[in-house]
Amino acid sequence: MGTSFILGRAGMGKTRRCLLEIGQALAERPDGPGLFLLAPEQATFQLERALLQVSGVSASFRAQVVSFRRLAYRAMSERGAAALDPVGGMERMLLLRRILITHRRQLARDGALAPRPALAAELAASFAELSRRGQSPESLLAVTGAPDLPPRLGEKLADLALIWRQYRDALAQRGLDPDTTLDRLTDLIKKSDWAAGARFWVDGFSGFSPQELAVLTALAERAESVRVSLCLDPQRLRELPRTALELDPTRLFYPTEATYLQLSALPRSGDDLHLAADPPPRHAEAPALARLERALAHDARETFPADGHIFVHAFANPREEIAAVAAQIARLVHDQGYHYRDIAVITRGMEDYASLARWVFEEAGIPHFLDQRVPLRSHPLMACAVAALALATRSSRSALSDLLRTGLSGLSTADVDRLDNHCFARGVDGFNYLDKTWPACAARLLSDLRALKTALHAQPALTGQAFAEVLFNFLSSRQVRQTLEAWCTEAEAAGRPAEAAMHRQAWEGLLDLLDPVASALGDEALPPDDWVELFSLGLSDLQCALVPPSLDQVLVGSIERSRHPDLRAAFFVGALEGTLPKPPGPGGLFTSSERRLLETLVCDVGPHAARLLAEENYLAYIAFTRPSERLFLTYPTHDANGREQVHSRWIDWVLQHAPDAQRVPDRAALDVFPRQRLARCLLQLRASTDPERHPALPRLRGLLAHPATRDLSLRAVAGLWHNDQAALSPAVLAELGLSSGPLAITALEDFGKCPFLHHAQRRLRLAERRPFQADALELGRLTHALLEHYGRLVIERGVDWSKRPAASQPDAAPPQGRGARNPTPPSSGSPSRAIAFCSASRRISCRACSTSSAASRPATAFAPAWSSRSSTANCPWNCRPAGCPCAARSTGWTCWTIPATPWSEWWITRAARPLLVPFWPSAASACNCPPTCWRRPRSCPMPGPPAPFSFLFPSPARAGPSRAAPRPNRAPDSNSAAFWTPNWRSNSTPNSPPTASPTSIN
Repeated sequence: MGTSFILGRAGMGKTRRCLLEIGQALAERPDGPGLFLLAPEQATFQLERALLQVSGVSASFRAQVVSFRRLAYRAMSERGAAALDPVGGMERMLLLRRILITHRRQLARDGALAPRPALAAELAASFAELSRRGQSPESLLAVTGAPDLPPRLGEKLADLALIWRQYRDALAQRGLDPDTTLDRLTDLIKKSDWAAGARFWVDGFSGFSPQELAVLTALAERAESVRVSLCLDPQRLRELPRTALELDPTRLFYPTEATYLQLSALPRSGDDLHLAADPPPRHAEAPALARLERALAHDARETFPADGHIFVHAFANPREEIAAVAAQIARLVHDQGYHYRDIAVITRGMEDYASLARWVFEEAGIPHFLDQRVPLRSHPLMACAVAALALATRSSRSALSDLLRTGLSGLSTADVDRLDNHCFARGVDGFNYLDKTWPACAARLLSDLRALKTALHAQPALTGQAFAEVLFNFLSSRQVRQTLEAWCTEAEAAGRPAEAAMHRQAWEGLLDLLDPVASALGDEALPPDDWVELFSLGLSDLQCALVPPSLDQVLVGSIERSRHPDLRAAFFVGALEGTLPKPPGPGGLFTSSERRLLETLVCDVGPHAARLLAEENYLAYIAFTRPSERLFLTYPTHDANGREQVHSRWIDWVLQHAPDAQRVPDRAALDVFPRQRLARCLLQLRASTDPERHPALPRLRGLLAHPATRDLSLRAVAGLWHNDQAALSPAVLAELGLSSGPLAITALEDFGKCPFLHHAQRRLRLAERRPFQADALELGRLTHALLEHYGRLVIERGVDWSKRPAASQPDAAPPQGRGARNPTPPSSGSPSRAIAFCSASRRISCRACSTSSAASRPATAFAPAWSSRSSTANCPWNCRPAGCPCAARSTGWTCWTIPATPWSEWWITRAARPLLVPFWPSAASACNCPPTCWRRPRSCPMPGPPAPFSFLFPSPARAGPSRAAPRPNRAPDSNSAAFWTPNWRSNSTPNSPPTASPTSIN
C-alpha cells in the first residue's frame, strides 16, 4: 500500500505507460480486484477507447476509467447511499435566500444585500469552492481571530461562517450536497473494504484540490497501489524545496511540481518511473518540435529551423483565420493522408471561436466536435419560458418577439410571420400586448398568456409548487414537449445526434429545475417577480454536456479542458495578448489580495492572481507540445469590428527560436467551401493548355469522389467547355415575370445581379415593413397641423393681436425660498392663480373653485422640477384646500402658478407616454372659473361664459429646467407660449417621463 510516480515531460508516453500496465494486469488475471484509471471528467470517454486499443482486450469489467465524482457515486451505490438525490442549484439558491432573509440582522457586513437573489447564487458558488479547498465554517471562524487580519475581512469571514453553517445544516436535512460528495467518498474508503486490493492509476491532472488529496490519501492507505503520473522534468527534482509554499511560481512546471511536493508526504510503495528520452517518442519524426519542447522545458536560447513542422500565420480577422484553418485541414486530409481524428483546433478563448468554428466547419463539410459545455439558457425551450414569464410580468419590451422566434409558441410558421408583421406595424410589444388587437390566429396564444398572467398575480405571493405548476401548465398548453420530440426525430433522421441530445437534455434540465422549486421552501411564498428572477438565475447553471458522436472528427476545444488524444497536427488559434496568457477573472467574494493574505494564514480560499498567471505558462507548454508532426500558430490582426489587436508574446518567443516559421498565408487557402474549391479547380483547368498534367486535376478528382460534392462536380465538369448560347423560352420569361418585348435596363441589371431580388421586387411587388414609430417627418407634420388648426381658430374668432386684454398680462413670479414666509397675495383681478398637488393623497386642488380631485397623472406631469422647492409653508397664496384629508399637514404640497395666455387650445404632454392630447377639447364649454382652472370645463361646478385659456408647462424628465423653459424667478412672456414636443427616441428612462423639447411660438 502506498503511492508511486510516473514522471516525465510532455511526449514521453506517461499515459501510454499507465494503459500498458493496466493491460498487463488484465492479461495476467482477467478477474480480480478492480483496476481503476482516475482521470478528469471530460477525458474519461477518450481514455476508455484508448484502453481498449492499447490493452488488446475487447471488453473488461475489472478495468474501469472513472473520475473522482463517478468513483464517489460507485462507492455510495455499494453502501446503499445512492438513494439520496443531490440537491440542485435552484434548491440551494432558495435555501440560501431564506437563510439570508432570516439572519440578515445578525450579519455585520452583507445584511443589506440579503433580498438580492444574485447574492444567493454568488454565495452558493463560493461555498462550493471553499468546500473543494477543504474549508469549513469552523475554519473560517478560526481565522477571524488572527491579529494581522483587517477588520473588514474579519467581518466578511464571520458572516460567511454564519450563513454557511445554517446552509450546511439545511442541506443535511434535505439530501446529498454535491459539494461534500468527495468528503463522503473519503469516509467510505476508510470504513469499507471495497477499495482493499484494488489498484489505481491517476493520469491527466496538473493539480488536486484538498478534497481530492484527501481521497488519494485514503486510497494510499487502503488500496494495493496508487500510481500518479505528472508532467514535469525529473532531472530537476533535486532543485525543489521541501514544501510547496517555498516553490517559485515563475517555474514552468510550477503546478505539477507543487502537486508532487504535496503527494510526496503520502506513504510510498514501489519505485518511481522517470521517463526521459531525447528526442521524446512523440516528436521522433519532427526534430523542430522536439527542440521547441526542449527550449520550453529548459528555457534554452537556441535557434533551429522550422523544417515544415512549425508554422506561424497572421490573418485579417477571425473569420478568415478559421476559414484558412478549415482549408488546411481539408488539404491535410485529402492530400497528406491524415484522418480527422489526427487533427485538433486548440484555443484559450473557446467562447470567441466556438460559433465561428461550427459554422465554417459545417459549410466546409468537416466533421468536428466542440468540446465545451453548452449553456442551455439560449435553448429555445428556456427562451420560451423566460419570455412567457416576462410577458406575464410585463418586464421586457422584446418578450413577445422572443417568444414567437423560439418556434415553441404553438403557431405555424405562416401564423408566426403574420403575427410578427402585425406586431411590427401596430407597435405591439411586451408592455402593451394585452391592450392591442391581435389577429384571429393568435387568439389561443393570447388566451394562454392572459391565463398565465392571471395565475401568477392571483395572489400577492406564490408558493414554489404553485409557480412550478403555472409555468408547466403554460408550456403544456403550447405543446412544447411534443414539438421537442418532433425536433429530436428530425435531427436524428438528418444525422445530427448531438442536436437531438441537446433537445432532450433541455427538457430534462427544465424539469430538474422545476422539481426543487416545488419542494424547496415548502409552504413559504414569494412574490411573482422574485420567482421569475430566481428562475432566470437557475437557468444560468444549466449546461449541456455532449458525448462525441463520431470517431473520426476534428476536436475543437480549449487547453485547460480538452484531453487531446495522439495528434499529428494541432492548430492553436487566437494567439493574442490578453488571451495567451489570459488575465485572471473576477475573484468572487474574495479579492486577489484577500486570497493571498488568507493563504499566508493557512486558509486556502482559492488561487490568487500570481498563481493563476503562473499556470498560464504551463498551459502554453501543453498546447505547443501536443502535436507530433505539425504545429500551426495563428492569430488575427483585427477583430470582427476592425479594431487592431496585438499578438501574444509567445508568438515572438517562437519566432526567436524558429525565425523561418513565419509564413505568408496563401489566398487560395481561404477556399474552404466545396463550391470555392470546385470553382478554383475548374478555372485553373480551363485556363491551362495541358489540363491532364495540371496540379488542380487531382483535387478535382477528389471532389468527384467525395459524396457531398460528386453531383455538383459532375454538372460543373459537363459544362466546363460548353460555350453554346441559350435563350429563355416564352414560358420561362412569363414565369419569371419578364416580357418578351423590350425590357428596362434596370430590370435586366437586377435580374443579372440576383434573380430572387428581381422576382421579389418586380414580380411579387414586395416592400419593406413599416414600423410603428413616429419619425421626424411625421412629428413635423403633426406640428404643422396643430399650427394650421390654431391659425384657423384665430381667424374664425377674429382675435386681434394688437388689442390684448389687460387680464392676459402675467403677474410677477411669486417669491421663492425661505425668505418668502408671508408674501403679499396677488390682486383679485389678476388672472394668475395657483394649484396644488398633495403627494400623500395624490389629490390636486384649484384655488379658484376650491375643489379637489384625485390626480390621474403623477406630480411630474403637473409641476416643473423647480416647483418642489416650495411647500405649503412658503406658498404665497396660502392655497391649502380645506377639503383635502391632508389639510392638517404642513408638508406634502407642491404649488405653482399658471400664467394666463390668449390661446384657444390647451395641450399637455403626458408623463406616462409622450403623446400630445387636448386637455380641453371643447372651447364652447361654459366655465366661470378664472383662466387657470385645472378642471375640465364640463366637470367644473361653476357655469358661466367661456374664458381665456392658459397653457400648462410640464416638467422636464431630469432635475432642473431646460434651456427654453421659464426660470423659477421669472414668469414667461405673455406674447409666447411654450409648445412641448416630446422626444420619441432618446433621453427617456423607464422610471422617468421622456424629456421634452420646448419650442417657442410667437
